[in-house]
Amino acid sequence: AACNGKIETRQASHDEVKHLPEMANSKTGYAHDLNCTFLLESSIDSDAIEVTLSGRMVTRDMFECESDAVTLYDGNSTRSPIITTWCGANGQGKRYTSKGPKMLVVVNTDSHTSYQGVKIKYYTVPQMGGCSVVTEMEVNTTFQYLTSPNYPFYYPFNSYCEFKLLAPEGHFIRFEVMDSKIEDDCSDTVRVYSGLEKKYEKYLGRWCGDEKPKYKSEGREMLIVFSADDNLNSGGFHARFYADKDTSSNYLIPAIVGSLLIVITIIVIVIVVIYIFIRRKKGSHGSTSVCVK
Repeated sequence: AACNGKIETRQASHDEVKHLPEMANSKTGYAHDLNCTFLLESSIDSDAIEVTLSGRMVTRDMFECESDAVTLYDGNSTRSPIITTWCGANGQGKRYTSKGPKMLVVVNTDSHTSYQGVKIKYYTVPQMGGCSVVTEMEVNTTFQYLTSPNYPFYYPFNSYCEFKLLAPEGHFIRFEVMDSKIEDDCSDTVRVYSGLEKKYEKYLGRWCGDEKPKYKSEGREMLIVFSADDNLNSGGFHARFYADKDTSSNYLIPAIVGSLLIVITIIVIVIVVIYIFIRRKKGSHGSTSVCVK
């Protein structure tokens, strides 16, 4: 129905991975002389469309596309900028992302040989890296949660997010990764610092892949930095954090010293008051004896 030159509109969403009609069949191939056009769009203006392509529309020894191909346009018409022209020779399972909430997908085949075909998955992701560059969060003693943009679905390419966590005085922060699906080679990664600045001496570590580490800040501040490149992306991460009471000597010693100073001050005041009282009492007795004489 869509392969008659007319545009068929499909709604994309962030919570469901959808498929276009499968123009792929390993036994019979795909039809000749196709002209299939789909407009993928989101109802949210701040979203972008992401498409995953897999399959093959050329022989395996070909490294460039011929007449059978899928063309993705960054917009709602063939006059929009071309994102890519794909046929399987230039990568499997690659993801392509629009800059705005619309993407036009055009599938063309000629009258000659057909091959494996193409599978097209689509969904939405947030634009502009998917999060505020810096997010400040106040930490308390109850569990709070932190996720990558668009979790549990794919985070956007070139994501960069900083999360600054601040606990109350006398507390430190515990940070625990509950789920992680980040590139195994750490080209996409999360770094953790004790403090609010990216200083080497405050670096607690990083994680990627399916690791689930735990971190503890030295004081009441922690910085989480999530960064992704422009290549592959994945499902992201889900973590929890909370403030814990600091009973270490770093906080006990000042408290003890402060308490001792208060006690010593009170004792000194009491001694001074008693001393003055005794002196006055002695002075009063001396005056009385002189009068009797």
